[in-house]
Order: sequence, then C-alpha cells, then structure tokens
Amino acid sequence: MQRFSLGVSLAKRGAFAARAYIMMLRLLIAFLMLMLPAVPAAAQQALQGSWAFQVEDAVIFWFDLKKTETGEWSGIWTRPGSFRSNGVIFTRMTGSETVRSMAGLEFAGQVELSFDDPRPGAIPDIFRLELTGDDTARLVYVGTDLPPYPLIRVDETTSLGPFDSARAYHRRDALDRSETGKIPDNDAEAKADDAPVSSAVSTLGDDFLDGL
Repeated sequence: MQRFSLGVSLAKRGAFAARAYIMMLRLLIAFLMLMLPAVPAAAQQALQGSWAFQVEDAVIFWFDLKKTETGEWSGIWTRPGSFRSNGVIFTRMTGSETVRSMAGLEFAGQVELSFDDPRPGAIPDIFRLELTGDDTARLVYVGTDLPPYPLIRVDETTSLGPFDSARAYHRRDALDRSETGKIPDNDAEAKADDAPVSSAVSTLGDDFLDGL
C-alpha cells in the first residue's frame, strides 16, 4: 500500500513538473512575441545621427537624422552645390549646399525622408534608410532603379569632399561585374573610366541628378 501511494505521489509530481514546463514555455514564447515589434523600433532609433555616402576618398552626401519626442523624423542633406552624375559615376563636383527634409516617417525598421526639388515640374527626392550594421546603413533612392547607396556612420562635424573637379568618382559597389569579372583596381583610373556601368542605370543620361 505504501509503494502504491509512493507511485501515485511520484506520478503527480511528474505531471505537475510537465505542466510547469509547458507553462514556462508558453510564457517564454509570449515574451519573445512581445519583443518582436521592439526590434524595428530599436533599429529606427539607432538611425539617429550623422551618415555619409563616400566614394573612394570623397564624402559626396552627408545626412543628419533626428527623431523628436513626438516620434517625428527630420533630416538634413548636405550635397555638392554643383555636380553631374548618373547615380554611379560622379563628376564636376564643387561647393556644397544643405537642404532640410519636408517630411519624414518610419515603418518596418526603415526611415523615409522627402526633400523638396525646386526645379520646375520636379518631384521631391525621397530616400529610404535602413540599418545594415552598428555603423553602416543603406539608402534607397525611391522611384529609381539605382543600387542602394552604402552609408557609414560619421561624426557630425564631417564635411564634404575633398573633390577634384577634373576627376570622375566611380561607385565600385555598383559597377557591373558581368563583363569585367571584377571591380577595377583603385589605382587603375583608366580601367575605371572604361568599366561598364550597371545596367540599372546605363540608360540614364549623364545629367541625372545634375544641379540638385
């Protein structure tokens, strides 16, 4: 009789342990589900600060992003005062100018900023930014087929340049490797000049983005 009672007691303890394990597992799953929405928000928060788009040894675009206490996003875009580009190759860069965003929103871990384009009939420039690492991000130029622009986190005192107005700056991350098989060497300026441009932008005119 004592052995039977002991067996029942052990069985009850085993059932209780199983139920406790299941309950803990359910609580853990619920906790993880609650944490999922916080991941994009944290990523968005980390986008605050200064970012630079750099080609070879020159900073071509500089962005500074801020989020207000009310959750609104704003940004500053500093760019050459005059330049020519097809989105992959940048030339004739001189001076600098700064514009402020006209609108900003966030969704799915991304921040989207709109900048006014004062040219007659032009539509706003819309950029979508997303973290790719602790100090790296990418920028998508919405409405174009241009490859995403890689950004690096920089100090808020970072300035544009240095520029050589007689030099062509190539986005080596966007050069088409299908024909060359490799990205041209940094010191092979002649090869870089002859390298094919990505098919995504090969149909764009040389004045694309000119005078923004």
